[in-house]
Amino acid sequence: MKWSPRSPVVLSALGAGLLCVPIVLAGHATPVAADDRPSSKIERQIRVVERIIDQMLIDSPNFLVQNHEPTTGFEIEADGIVFTFRASLTGPGWGSGRFSSLLPWNWRDRHSVIILDEGEEDDETVIVDNGLIVKDGDVYYIGKGGKLKKTDDEWEVIDQKTYRERQAKKYERAKEELIEVLMDAGEVLTALPAGQEVRIDCRLNDVELPEDREISKLSVRAGMDDLRSHADGRLSDEEMKARVEVRES
Repeated sequence: MKWSPRSPVVLSALGAGLLCVPIVLAGHATPVAADDRPSSKIERQIRVVERIIDQMLIDSPNFLVQNHEPTTGFEIEADGIVFTFRASLTGPGWGSGRFSSLLPWNWRDRHSVIILDEGEEDDETVIVDNGLIVKDGDVYYIGKGGKLKKTDDEWEVIDQKTYRERQAKKYERAKEELIEVLMDAGEVLTALPAGQEVRIDCRLNDVELPEDREISKLSVRAGMDDLRSHADGRLSDEEMKARVEVRES
């Protein structure tokens, strides 16, 4: 789903004159003290875009974030605006198992997929990194007294190659979400001067892609002039996407 400033969560903020009014996410709102409210128009607009990105991340089937307000935005004088957050990618079986509401920050496929080390796909006992055990193709966990107990749930067992291939597809979808939310920011950041840049930096945990490639930082950026042209309808979505710069490391 593409997030746009025309969506309800943004309209509520824009309709209030871009005041720093707390927007309820997942049933919670944090009161903002008067002294903490942004004083300038650009600061108020930055707070709105933070909430747009936050909402995208919370609802995303590709990103896994630690809390409801992961995004921080700030202005770099004479350069532009940077938004940053930290995230992981969801696993291949996201949303289908019992651990989906109890995930730790370093989560890695703990509910419906088990990751085996390469070269260990045989009938011997394999201990995987999430504490589960594969024995003769069945999945066990260590119960009371250290005894193995077979799990009641149905689990899929995949190897590292398959895992990395699935993560690569999910990573591309996550990248597309980030580009789209960057494009939407042009409708809100009206106070940013022409010639400056808007950037979203994402610090990623445990993104393992095929051929042993690993990504720890994803950055998407675009010039404010292009974003404004897209917001005004002078650039199509495809034309705007072609002008977004993507950096990975």
